[in-house]
Amino acid sequence: MESVEAEKQYRRAIELRPNYATAHHWLGDDVLTQLKRFDEAIVEGKRAQELDPLSAVIATNLGDVLLFARRYDEAIAQYKQSLSVDSNFYYTYSALGEVYALKGMHQEAITALRKGLEIKKDDPQSKAYLGYVLAKSGQREEAMKLLDELQKDSLTQYVPPYSMAVVYIALNNKDQAFTFLMKNAEVHDTLAAFVGVDPLLDDLRSDPRFAELLKRVGLNP
Repeated sequence: MESVEAEKQYRRAIELRPNYATAHHWLGDDVLTQLKRFDEAIVEGKRAQELDPLSAVIATNLGDVLLFARRYDEAIAQYKQSLSVDSNFYYTYSALGEVYALKGMHQEAITALRKGLEIKKDDPQSKAYLGYVLAKSGQREEAMKLLDELQKDSLTQYVPPYSMAVVYIALNNKDQAFTFLMKNAEVHDTLAAFVGVDPLLDDLRSDPRFAELLKRVGLNP
């Protein structure tokens, strides 16, 4: 399995350079998270942050691991800590919006996502999460407008099929959601690696098609 081999490589890198923050970072955020070994992933993320406390990416990705572990309140606290490192890192607002949405804190989610889009107007992930929370909060028409916007954006820039799928999930259109998730697997988008752990996909996990999706991205059902 690719993740198992990657783990060996990162651990070897850490053995050679124990204080190499990036190796701890990617071992936790990427490999161990995909393997659902969340406690170990969090330990690695915290070690990376200790070694590089001024990295907004490391701080935010530790929040991602907490989110994937369904430790939402801790994820919120971590994202807020990341913003104290860099208050203009758009991705942190996007991630914060996602976790607020998962907790049903719709207004907080919308506020965070709109802030992220003020910083980076063309970010498809923030638009997708905003479409998700709008649909979940009953604002389906606004969610559809964002979906149309993402489709138009895809004509001039790369929009991960995953982003489209997220909005369709909230609109309860499972057929379209699976269509775009399968496309995401075909193009080997980096987000595909997290289909096994992303809570946004929980509404799809009982569908027989989900096992096929996991196989497509090289994960065990």
